[in-house]
Amino acid sequence: MGNALSANRARAGAHRRLMRVLALGAALLGATSHEAAAVIIPPDLIPTPAAVSADLLFNFTPPDPIHVRTFGRHDLSGPGGRFIEDYSALFPSPFLFASVPTIEDLFFGRVAAVFDYEVVILGPPGNVLVLVDASGRVQAGAQPGTGGFALTASWSITNAISGVTVFSEGIQTPALSGSFGDSFDHTDSLVLTANQRYRVRLIADAAIANGFTNGAVGFAFARIDPVFSFGEGVGPEYSFVFSEGVGNSRTSSVPKPGTFTLILVGLLALGVVRKRVLRSA
Repeated sequence: MGNALSANRARAGAHRRLMRVLALGAALLGATSHEAAAVIIPPDLIPTPAAVSADLLFNFTPPDPIHVRTFGRHDLSGPGGRFIEDYSALFPSPFLFASVPTIEDLFFGRVAAVFDYEVVILGPPGNVLVLVDASGRVQAGAQPGTGGFALTASWSITNAISGVTVFSEGIQTPALSGSFGDSFDHTDSLVLTANQRYRVRLIADAAIANGFTNGAVGFAFARIDPVFSFGEGVGPEYSFVFSEGVGNSRTSSVPKPGTFTLILVGLLALGVVRKRVLRSA
């Protein structure tokens, strides 16, 4: 009799422990489900996929111009020089970089690229303070008088439904000659509405004609890179959602202006040496 009572008590204790474990598991599952539900995106707020479009071309063929709609780095080389267009595969930051590292005498080259993606602020209805760390840079060098270039590095944010542009900035030059460089790196304060889709557009365009230098090569590049964060006082109930695959942290893979200045000096010096060799010949 005592053994049976002890066995019953043991089974009852085991049953209570099992119920406590099941209750704890249910509570954890409920908490996990609640968190998952909190980040579920309504179908009409899902950001559209990121899209890119770029053209790389010389004024003479070969090589033939190329038009690309895929992410990554694209390279076009020929007798006239070399072009590079780079999207950095969307991550860690969707910067856009258009570059003409070298352009030879009498050649014209251009790299024109546009990159679109979307961002949504999820959270309670209302206006939200958003900070954008935006950087842009352009630089070029071509023979004064006979050469020239035009550069663009800009970005904008537009309401994806209404088409109204909320903010835009950048560098866009007229046709210039000689050497030129300009850049910006600052924080923009924007007020955006929660639960709205916004389209971010990056533009990088570098076009250059080297003219006649008798040996010196020219170069041009343009880069743009915005990174988003929330302003002071914005609570954890708000979060960003970007187009699939798009990162949101600053990169530093492109040389600084001083580096390109040294490149330009080196290229011009090379041109002087080549001129002297030709004159001696």
